[in-house]
Amino acid sequence: MSEWQPIETAPIKDGFAALLYVPGINDWQRPRNLPYIVVGVWDGNVIGGNRAGYWVCDLAEIEGYESSGDYIVHPLINPTHWMPLPEPPK
Repeated sequence: MSEWQPIETAPIKDGFAALLYVPGINDWQRPRNLPYIVVGVWDGNVIGGNRAGYWVCDLAEIEGYESSGDYIVHPLINPTHWMPLPEPPK
């Protein structure tokens, strides 16, 4: 696995997934001794015509967002660093 890199160096393409360091993320289910690391995805959809894309993660309970039945809110996150995902087990 490679080293952590500044988020500005991450490939910006729709669907790109990576490990993301998001300091201060408020996930009520995360034990307090764990680092602020999530799997995130770059979403290239434009919101209101004024964004070129944004990072999202699948933790629905962070920062006041909640899941509702089958629908999960994917909140925008503001990572500072990224790292490629490791290869899955064989």
